[in-house]
Amino acid sequence: MRLAALVFAASLVVLATADLGEEWNGTLSNSCNGQCQDVNNVPCSGHYESNMCPGGNNIKCCVGGKGSCSGYCQKTSEGCSGHYEAGHCPGDNSVQCCIAGSGGCVSRDAMIQRANHWVAERVPYSQTHTYESYRQDCSGFVNYCWQSGAPGIWTGGMPDICHRITKEEMKPGDCLLLPADHTLLFGGWINSDSFTEYAEHTYGDVCRKSVGSYSYYINHGFYPCRYNHAC
Repeated sequence: MRLAALVFAASLVVLATADLGEEWNGTLSNSCNGQCQDVNNVPCSGHYESNMCPGGNNIKCCVGGKGSCSGYCQKTSEGCSGHYEAGHCPGDNSVQCCIAGSGGCVSRDAMIQRANHWVAERVPYSQTHTYESYRQDCSGFVNYCWQSGAPGIWTGGMPDICHRITKEEMKPGDCLLLPADHTLLFGGWINSDSFTEYAEHTYGDVCRKSVGSYSYYINHGFYPCRYNHAC
């Protein structure tokens, strides 16, 4: 852990701090080019590859069998701004490729709506479990809000899907990012330093909406980052 000494209890008072331990990144790493899943419970539309996922021998990498998804792999029960196409994503037929509609982007209202959904459901932090196909850790949550593709790119890979911006440019739906350690969703300014944040912070906690300090995060190495497909 790079910043293991942070005091998480402060999140209950003014801002949320974090256990900035390194996340598990098996599902979208160079090892598994698909989705890690239980072969006994979840069908695979393509084929399984072994020794690429954490867990027992029943957890294998499902690699899609009909080409790639040019949009976002997600459950069809989730909202899609365009249309769904089957056969392009790992997993069973309930996981399909969402091809974005007009503009090919994700609205900020949709990002915040999805953030509030995880908060309302009190989704517990986990680096191995998923909720609505997305990993239940900090990067999985932000990826869920961005609809960037389940189960979510880990923090070390997020610079590939978002670009650095300035404080003045920040809008709801952007994130604060410390690659390979932690990330959280920006919900809007309260004053010149305080802002509404949404985050999965650490084990033993749930996804929560709280108040963060911009200067605190910047002083700990974070920077603002905007999803490349944000409207």
